[in-house]
Amino acid sequence: MVALKRAVGAIVPVVIVAGLVVTLGALKHSDTLSPIEEQKIERNLQVAEQAAQQKVQEAKQTVQNQQPVQTQPDSK
Repeated sequence: MVALKRAVGAIVPVVIVAGLVVTLGALKHSDTLSPIEEQKIERNLQVAEQAAQQKVQEAKQTVQNQQPVQTQPDSK
């Protein structure tokens, strides 16, 4: 009986880990992008970066064009 417990105690963790490895291996995304898909992604990233840079430039220009508000000291 003790030998059976030791055998099960040694085998069960190995079976559990093996099951996890097989399950995760089956869930792995094995497809790769085609060259055309990579080009589309790169082009979209460039467009997004250019749009972001343009927004930053517009914001800087807006800040530069704004006049500072003059406040007068309170005289009481």
